[in-house]
Amino acid sequence: MIEATPRIAIGPIVIAAFGFGWTSKIVIVMLVCFFAPFVNTLNGIINVDRDQLDMFRSMRATRLQTFRKLILPEATPEIMAGLRLAMASALGGALVAEFIASNNGVGKLISTYTGNLNMASAFVCVLTLSAIGFFILRGMEWIDRWLVFWTDRDRTEAVGRKRALRWQNAAKKEGRA
Repeated sequence: MIEATPRIAIGPIVIAAFGFGWTSKIVIVMLVCFFAPFVNTLNGIINVDRDQLDMFRSMRATRLQTFRKLILPEATPEIMAGLRLAMASALGGALVAEFIASNNGVGKLISTYTGNLNMASAFVCVLTLSAIGFFILRGMEWIDRWLVFWTDRDRTEAVGRKRALRWQNAAKKEGRA
C-alpha cells in the first residue's frame, strides 16, 4: 500500500510525525528507496535456477553453502539493479523532503529562486542535481561492474587471468611449478 501511495503525499505526514529535522528527511528518503531493492532482491532469490538448486540439494550442501555459492551470486545482478534504482530515487526523495520542510538545501534554493522568478539560478540548481545524479549512477555502475564481474565476459576473463597468475606464482613459491 505504501508503494502505491505518492511519496509527496506521505511527506507532510512523516514531517508531522518526526518533525522538521533530519529524521523526517531520512524517513522520506528511506520510504522512497526501500521498495526497488526489496522487490529486486526478492525476485532474484525466487528466480534461482531450480535445476541448480536441486543439484546443490543432491550434493547435500548446507543452507549457508547454497546461499553463498548459488543464491547470492544468482541474485546479485538483480540486487544491484534495485540498488541503482534506489540511489536514483534517493536524490528525488531528498529533494521532495527539502521542498516540503527545510530551511536550507538545494530543494529550498530551487523553491526560493523560482518564487523570486530567478530562473537562471534555479536552473543552475537543477543542473547541479543532475550532475550529482549522474555521478551517483556512474558510481553505482562501476560498483556493479566490479562486484558482478561474471556478467561481463571481458571482465570475467580478466579476473580469471589474474587468478591464474596468482595461482602460478603461489605454485612457484612452493616449488611445484
